[in-house]
Amino acid sequence: MNRIFKLYVFLIIFVLVSFRSLYSCVSPSYNGTELIKFRQTESPAGVPVAYHYVQIAPEGKNKNTPVIIALDPGGNGELAVTKFLPAATKYSCLIIGLDNVWNNQSDSEKRIEAVLSDVKRQFELTDNKIIYAGFSGGARLALIYCHRHSGDGVIMAGAGPGNMQLINVPFPLVTLTGTKDFNFFEHYYPPQSAVFKNNKILTIVFSGKHMWPDPALLTDAVNFILLKTGTIKAEKEKSSTAIIQLTDSLINAGEYLFALKEIEKALKLKNQDRSVIQQKLSELLSTEKCQLYFVDLEAGLKAEIDRQNLLVQALDTKDKIWWKNELIKIDQKIQSPDNLLTADSYARTRSLLGIMFFSVINYMIGNAPNEQVSKLLDIYELAEPINPYVFYFKAVIAFQNNKTEESLKLLQQSKDLGFSDTIRLHADFPTEFYQKVYE
Repeated sequence: MNRIFKLYVFLIIFVLVSFRSLYSCVSPSYNGTELIKFRQTESPAGVPVAYHYVQIAPEGKNKNTPVIIALDPGGNGELAVTKFLPAATKYSCLIIGLDNVWNNQSDSEKRIEAVLSDVKRQFELTDNKIIYAGFSGGARLALIYCHRHSGDGVIMAGAGPGNMQLINVPFPLVTLTGTKDFNFFEHYYPPQSAVFKNNKILTIVFSGKHMWPDPALLTDAVNFILLKTGTIKAEKEKSSTAIIQLTDSLINAGEYLFALKEIEKALKLKNQDRSVIQQKLSELLSTEKCQLYFVDLEAGLKAEIDRQNLLVQALDTKDKIWWKNELIKIDQKIQSPDNLLTADSYARTRSLLGIMFFSVINYMIGNAPNEQVSKLLDIYELAEPINPYVFYFKAVIAFQNNKTEESLKLLQQSKDLGFSDTIRLHADFPTEFYQKVYE
C-alpha cells in the first residue's frame, strides 16, 4: 500500500463516515407510525428538500414545540422519525427525519438548512428549541451542524465526538453507545474525568452493537436535553432508595459500567437526595473489584486500537489463509465466557472489520488493479459471507472484466441479500444492464 492509501484507510477507520446505507435497516413497527407524513419540494435556491415528520402538537400551537432534526446515515428519514415517536408523543415534539441528507455529501449542511427553512415556514416556528440528533455518520453531522448553527442540544447515537475528555460544548449533549459498538471508545470517559462531572453531558450505554438505540433510550436522551434547556420541568424523581437498589443489583452482577452510568444519570438529573447517590459513587469507586474492572476496561480499549492498527496493515501483507485463522481467533475470543470485557472488545473489532473491508474496497475499485481488489473481496467474504456488498462489488469487478453473465448472477445474489441502492447501481452500471436484475 502506498503512503497516501494508508492515510486514507486510517482516516476511514477512525472517522467512520464512509458509506451511504450499509447500516440503515427496516423500520420496526411502533404505535403511531400512521402519524408519519412525507414532504418533498425544492428550496428557492434549488436545493432538494425531502423529509418525513410527525407533528404531535395541535395545528397552530407550535410556538413552544421542541423540534428534533433526526439524521440517519442512509437518508432514511422515516426510520429516524420512528425511533423518536415515543419521545414525540411524551413531550409533544415535532420530529423531522431528513431523507435528503446522508453520509459523504459535500452539501449536507446546505440541505439541512433548506429543510429547516421549509419546516419553519410550514409549521410557523419562531423561537422553538431545536435538538439535532443522528446515528453514526448522522450523529457526527448533527454535532457539527449544531456547533456551527447554534442549536439547543445534540443526541449522538453510534458515534461520539472523539475524545470525550476533550469535548467542550455550549449545549447539552447526550451520546448513546452499545458495548459491542466499534465506536464505543469515542463515548467512553473515566469516572474520575471532568466529563463525568459535567452536568451538560451524559452518555447512555446499552448492551448492543452499532445500531439505532431503543426508542426508550432516545426518549431518555430527549428528556435530558429538554430538562437542561428548561423546556420542561422535572418529572417526579425516582427515589434514591430505588436508584441504590438498581445499582446494587448491577454491582452484584459485576456490571460496574452500567452501575456507574445509572449513578451518573441520577447525579445529573436529580435535585434531591444527591448526597446519598454521591456516597454510593464514592463507595463504588473505592472497591478493589471496581477499580480493577476499569483498569481492565481502559487497558482493553488501548489494546483494541492497537489491534485495529495491525489489522489495517495486514490488509496489504497477509493472505487469505492468515485472515481465515485470524477471524477464527477473534470469534473464539468473542465466544469466551471467561472475560466479558475481552469478549466485547473483540466483538467491536469484528464488527469494524466489515466496515474496514467495505471502505477500502469501495475506494480501490477504479483506483487499483482488479486482481488486488479481488483478493480483498475474497477475504471480505470470509469475514461477512452474507453481506450484499460482497457480491455487489464482485459484480462490479466482473462487469469491468467484460464477464457480463457472471456479473448478472452476482448482482442477483446481492439483490437476494437485500442490496437496493439504485443510485449506486446507476453509477456503476448502464441502466439497461442492471435493469435485467432490478426490473
